[in-house]
Amino acid sequence: VSEGKSKGTAARQAANTVCERRAAGMEAAVSNFVAFNRQTAGRDKVFRLMQYTAKLVKLHMQSRYGPSELLKRISNFESSMGQGRKMMRLFRCMDFFLSARASLDEPDEVVRWLLFMDRLNVGLRMFFDHFVWAIKGGILKGDVNAVNQKSNVFWLAGLIVACIRGVYQLTTLDNDLAAARSARKTEEVAALKKKIATVRMDLIRDCLDVFVPTQGLDLLPASMERTSALAGVAASFIGFYQMWTTTFPPKPRLV
Repeated sequence: VSEGKSKGTAARQAANTVCERRAAGMEAAVSNFVAFNRQTAGRDKVFRLMQYTAKLVKLHMQSRYGPSELLKRISNFESSMGQGRKMMRLFRCMDFFLSARASLDEPDEVVRWLLFMDRLNVGLRMFFDHFVWAIKGGILKGDVNAVNQKSNVFWLAGLIVACIRGVYQLTTLDNDLAAARSARKTEEVAALKKKIATVRMDLIRDCLDVFVPTQGLDLLPASMERTSALAGVAASFIGFYQMWTTTFPPKPRLV
């Protein structure tokens, strides 16, 4: 009988330990999300993921079920997320113009000019985005579609330059990695591998993002609208994941 009680007590203790670990894990996850969301950039990543997910759901429901009250609410939610993101980025165009100027100090001449054009285009895109926000909010009067098209032009141009820069950097880093391996520089090899993984992820995200302004400029057929929205969701998730893992680096596994 005492043996049975001991087993029962041990089982309850094990169950309590599992519950405590799960509760601690949930508490840590919530605390991390609150800390992540406290940052303006982190909040933008969350809003963007929600915005493009809503857009994808809206397009799917639109093609399958037609107009409805739920569809209208999802569309309003998507629009609210977009406007919220634009408001959070007010005057950030100045950051990118200053960043473009700072990029001229880059030692690699190719990266220098590609980075300069990338930052300049992003700044100009945000500059026109400020006016899109103001016109949609009723602060200014104007043709919101025409201004939005200009924003998309600079967004697309910046993404194309970013993709070219990513390919160039990967080629350069691969050559550096081969040289480091030949010289048996273990620490340098590990650092280069990490940098290559980051640049590769940036390149994938930028390539996916290209679909969004391209669709916005009507350079893709209307039948690809859902594909573009899906690419936007994927790029948003990658951006969220990159910032999350930078803010909260994964703990190394014990061997």
